[in-house]
Amino acid sequence: MRYRNLDPSAQTKGFADVLRWMIRSGRPVERWARWRDPVPREEVDVRIFENSKECFVLWIGHSTFVLHLDGCNVLCDPVFSPRLGPIRRYVPPALAPEELPSIHLICISHNHYDHLDLPALRKIVRRDRPLVVVPEGLGKWLAKRIDSPVEELSWWKTLPFSPVTVTAVPAQHWSKRTPWDTNRSHWCGFVISASRRLYFAGDTGYHPVFREIGERFSLDAALLPIGAYAPRWFMRMQHMDPEEAGQAFLDLKARFFVPMHWGTYQLSAEDVLEPPQRLREWWRKTGLPEDRLRLLAVGGVFRLP
Repeated sequence: MRYRNLDPSAQTKGFADVLRWMIRSGRPVERWARWRDPVPREEVDVRIFENSKECFVLWIGHSTFVLHLDGCNVLCDPVFSPRLGPIRRYVPPALAPEELPSIHLICISHNHYDHLDLPALRKIVRRDRPLVVVPEGLGKWLAKRIDSPVEELSWWKTLPFSPVTVTAVPAQHWSKRTPWDTNRSHWCGFVISASRRLYFAGDTGYHPVFREIGERFSLDAALLPIGAYAPRWFMRMQHMDPEEAGQAFLDLKARFFVPMHWGTYQLSAEDVLEPPQRLREWWRKTGLPEDRLRLLAVGGVFRLP
């Protein structure tokens, strides 16, 4: 079975498109890796997890977060690897897998290597045996590779896991882990609900279903990707640029915006610090209150009011 996006024009790019990207860009991969400035990083005091009543998000880096909701620790898209093939990690994760607090639940949005780090995942599940929630089509593959319970969710399906519930919601992206499994598993975002309700987008292009997600759920915070968008002719259907992410935030009607998917690996042609700079400029022009944008350092914590 091949999974598809709601928009039939949002198709996966092929090898010929990749070659065309490289030729047109005039920016060889080795030049992309020249980071002009360091990405901010903060040290994490793990004692923050001792307060079971507090709700907060901790940015590990890239798209990896720990969500602490009513005493439940939810790990999203665990990636701790120093390399993704030839692409190296430039900012270490805020915590190593063995330094994480006890993890009760893991949510994985899709099977790309920058969202599913199998060696790190195995370390975490050996220690904690959390429930792992994945999109439709990925469960059987993953269950063969880890010793922990795995549950698949199709779009709009909800799984209770006290004290939280998890709902898989549509995303516009694609999946691939090997040359032979393109779109053999689905992709999704997650709404994770407790006394606070968070939306974790995973990887996605801009799509009109953001409005429906916002209508169905009253969101306290939206964790949205803002990087890996250049060049637009190549990336537009699968990755939002900062301005599109800002519009998605408005569609979702969330109280706070926590950006992700930037500052860790250089996956595309924009400069590494361009995404937050463009987002701040869009935010200023739009006139939104400054305190609703929470641009975290790696290791940064946003405590939900």
